[in-house]
Amino acid sequence: MTVLARCLQGCALGLLWLSAPAVAQTVHPNALAPEPVLSVVATGTSDVAPDVAVVTLGTFASANTAPDAMRAMSRNMTAMIDALTAAGVDARDMQTSGITLYPAQDVRTVDQGGGVQSQEMYVREYVASNTLSVRVRDLDELGGLLDRMVNVGSNTIQSIEFALDDPLAAQDAARQAAMADALKQAELYATASGHRTGRIVSLVEQASDLASPYPMPQSVGAELDQALKATPVAGGEVTYSVTLNVTFELVK
Repeated sequence: MTVLARCLQGCALGLLWLSAPAVAQTVHPNALAPEPVLSVVATGTSDVAPDVAVVTLGTFASANTAPDAMRAMSRNMTAMIDALTAAGVDARDMQTSGITLYPAQDVRTVDQGGGVQSQEMYVREYVASNTLSVRVRDLDELGGLLDRMVNVGSNTIQSIEFALDDPLAAQDAARQAAMADALKQAELYATASGHRTGRIVSLVEQASDLASPYPMPQSVGAELDQALKATPVAGGEVTYSVTLNVTFELVK
């Protein structure tokens, strides 16, 4: 057979294949219908006593010149760090979180002569500040430590936040509580709708939150009575919260 004949024969077979009638297939109407799903939002919490506190405190000083203000502030901060070290606070638990230096301005009246006066801005003084974040691992000593800081030169306490040094166990407890809540909700809705809960289709964990329910003192003036006993500080509890978005398949 010649090459041309072979080509003509192949083309004929191809045409026969293309023109062959399609085989009809019967598909059950429910075969492509997806199983219904149920989505729930569940939250779990874990309340635990804190074992560490992060204190943000600092010092500021004012002077007629910027260098004098910086030197006065530095003396106070050096005394604070020395006192923290003497109290057993490790260097890794102290971190500078902010240093500022700015001119404090005011308005004064200037006599221009001939009964004419004008207002002008001038630098009244320079203010330098330094802020330090301190992790305190012995909460029983926290009140006394705050007093010691004020005694050696700290005149600002911005915040106190309580936490756990290792929060993993508390976070896992919150996750387990959230999952238990999700399963409970899903079972309730499934039963009410005449279904059973099937496999989990998706599970998304939202960001966990840490809340300290007790507001702490926001500022302490330099005039604090030096004879006071340790400042009372209540640690209370910290709450770890986890929210889950869970989607279940519903089956008959």
